Amino acid sequence: MDNYNYHPGTDTPDAPWNETSMPEREFKFDVRQTMHLADIVTTDKYDAYRDDEDGHIEIDTFDTPWQDIFEDHYYGIEALLAMLKKYVQKDLRRTMKKAEKDKHRYAFEMRRLQGIIDECNLWYCEDTDIEANN
Repeated sequence: MDNYNYHPGTDTPDAPWNETSMPEREFKFDVRQTMHLADIVTTDKYDAYRDDEDGHIEIDTFDTPWQDIFEDHYYGIEALLAMLKKYVQKDLRRTMKKAEKDKHRYAFEMRRLQGIIDECNLWYCEDTDIEANN
Protein backbone atom coordinates (compact mmCIF):
# COMPACT_ATOMS: atom_id res chain seq x y z
CA MET A 1 0.00 0.00 0.00
CA ASP A 2 1.24 3.47 -0.94
CA ASN A 3 1.28 6.56 1.22
CA TYR A 4 -1.12 8.44 -1.05
CA ASN A 5 -4.78 7.85 -1.77
CA TYR A 6 -4.87 7.48 -5.61
CA HIS A 7 -6.62 4.76 -7.57
CA PRO A 8 -4.33 2.10 -9.05
CA GLY A 9 -2.92 3.15 -12.43
CA THR A 10 -3.47 6.88 -11.97
CA ASP A 11 0.20 7.61 -11.51
CA THR A 12 1.34 5.83 -14.66
CA PRO A 13 2.73 7.78 -17.64
CA ASP A 14 -0.04 6.54 -19.96
CA ALA A 15 -2.84 8.08 -17.86
CA PRO A 16 -4.93 10.53 -19.96
CA TRP A 17 -3.87 13.58 -17.91
CA ASN A 18 -0.23 12.72 -18.45
CA GLU A 19 -0.53 12.73 -22.25
CA THR A 20 1.12 15.58 -24.07
CA SER A 21 -0.46 17.19 -27.12
CA MET A 22 1.25 16.96 -30.48
CA PRO A 23 3.43 19.93 -31.36
CA GLU A 24 2.07 22.25 -34.02
CA ARG A 25 3.53 21.80 -37.50
CA GLU A 26 3.13 23.62 -40.75
CA PHE A 27 1.27 21.86 -43.56
CA LYS A 28 0.86 23.21 -47.06
CA PHE A 29 -2.63 22.84 -48.44
CA ASP A 30 -4.46 23.91 -51.56
CA VAL A 31 -8.04 25.22 -51.59
CA ARG A 32 -10.14 25.60 -54.71
CA GLN A 33 -13.44 27.36 -54.37
CA THR A 34 -15.80 27.62 -57.28
CA MET A 35 -17.79 30.82 -57.35
CA HIS A 36 -20.81 31.28 -59.56
CA LEU A 37 -22.30 34.47 -60.98
CA ALA A 38 -25.61 34.26 -62.82
CA ASP A 39 -27.17 37.43 -64.18
CA ILE A 40 -28.61 38.99 -67.32
CA VAL A 41 -26.58 41.40 -69.44
CA THR A 42 -27.62 43.49 -72.40
CA THR A 43 -25.37 43.59 -75.44
CA ASP A 44 -25.54 44.26 -79.15
CA LYS A 45 -22.47 42.14 -79.87
CA TYR A 46 -24.16 39.16 -81.53
CA ASP A 47 -25.19 38.07 -85.02
CA ALA A 48 -28.81 37.72 -86.04
CA TYR A 49 -30.29 36.30 -89.21
CA ARG A 50 -33.72 35.31 -90.41
CA ASP A 51 -34.30 31.61 -90.03
CA ASP A 52 -37.39 30.90 -92.12
CA GLU A 53 -40.09 32.51 -94.22
CA ASP A 54 -42.13 33.21 -91.07
CA GLY A 55 -39.46 35.69 -90.02
CA HIS A 56 -38.17 33.92 -86.96
CA ILE A 57 -34.83 35.40 -85.98
CA GLU A 58 -32.00 33.10 -85.06
CA ILE A 59 -29.33 34.47 -82.68
CA ASP A 60 -25.67 33.50 -82.97
CA THR A 61 -23.38 34.37 -80.03
CA PHE A 62 -20.40 32.28 -81.12
CA ASP A 63 -18.22 35.35 -81.72
CA THR A 64 -19.60 37.40 -78.82
CA PRO A 65 -16.72 38.66 -76.62
CA TRP A 66 -18.15 37.43 -73.31
CA GLN A 67 -14.96 38.16 -71.35
CA ASP A 68 -15.09 41.83 -72.42
CA ILE A 69 -18.79 42.07 -71.64
CA PHE A 70 -18.19 40.56 -68.19
CA GLU A 71 -15.37 43.03 -67.49
CA ASP A 72 -17.56 45.94 -68.64
CA HIS A 73 -20.40 45.01 -66.27
CA TYR A 74 -18.75 43.44 -63.20
CA TYR A 75 -15.70 43.79 -61.00
CA GLY A 76 -14.84 40.11 -60.62
CA ILE A 77 -13.46 38.40 -57.53
CA GLU A 78 -9.87 39.66 -57.87
CA ALA A 79 -11.01 43.26 -58.30
CA LEU A 80 -13.38 42.94 -55.33
CA LEU A 81 -10.55 41.55 -53.19
CA ALA A 82 -8.31 44.45 -54.27
CA MET A 83 -11.04 46.91 -53.28
CA LEU A 84 -11.53 45.17 -49.94
CA LYS A 85 -7.79 45.23 -49.31
CA LYS A 86 -7.65 48.96 -50.07
CA TYR A 87 -10.47 49.73 -47.62
CA VAL A 88 -8.98 47.53 -44.91
CA GLN A 89 -5.54 49.15 -45.35
CA LYS A 90 -7.16 52.56 -44.88
CA ASP A 91 -8.96 51.30 -41.77
CA LEU A 92 -5.71 49.83 -40.46
CA ARG A 93 -3.95 53.19 -40.85
CA ARG A 94 -6.75 54.92 -38.91
CA THR A 95 -6.61 52.27 -36.20
CA MET A 96 -2.82 52.62 -35.94
CA LYS A 97 -3.22 56.36 -35.32
CA LYS A 98 -5.72 55.62 -32.53
CA ALA A 99 -3.35 52.97 -31.15
CA GLU A 100 -0.61 55.55 -30.61
CA LYS A 101 -2.55 56.62 -27.51
CA ASP A 102 -3.70 53.18 -26.32
CA LYS A 103 -1.85 50.25 -27.92
CA HIS A 104 -3.48 47.54 -25.80
CA ARG A 105 -6.98 48.65 -26.70
CA TYR A 106 -6.39 48.50 -30.47
CA ALA A 107 -3.87 45.63 -30.71
CA PHE A 108 -6.52 42.98 -31.46
CA GLU A 109 -8.21 45.15 -34.10
CA MET A 110 -4.89 45.85 -35.82
CA ARG A 111 -4.04 42.12 -35.92
CA ARG A 112 -7.50 41.34 -37.33
CA LEU A 113 -7.22 43.98 -40.06
CA GLN A 114 -3.70 42.86 -40.98
CA GLY A 115 -4.97 39.28 -41.14
CA ILE A 116 -7.63 40.30 -43.68
CA ILE A 117 -5.00 42.04 -45.80
CA ASP A 118 -2.70 39.01 -45.61
CA GLU A 119 -5.51 36.66 -46.64
CA CYS A 120 -6.46 38.89 -49.59
CA ASN A 121 -2.85 38.55 -50.76
CA LEU A 122 -3.11 34.75 -50.78
CA TRP A 123 -5.97 34.51 -53.29
CA TYR A 124 -5.59 34.66 -57.04
CA CYS A 125 -7.81 33.84 -59.99
CA GLU A 126 -6.66 30.70 -61.71
CA ASP A 127 -9.33 30.41 -64.38
CA THR A 128 -12.41 32.24 -65.63
CA ASP A 129 -14.99 30.34 -67.62
CA ILE A 130 -17.91 32.23 -69.16
CA GLU A 131 -20.90 30.59 -70.81
CA ALA A 132 -23.93 32.28 -72.26
CA ASN A 133 -27.36 30.90 -73.03
CA ASN A 134 -29.76 32.47 -75.48
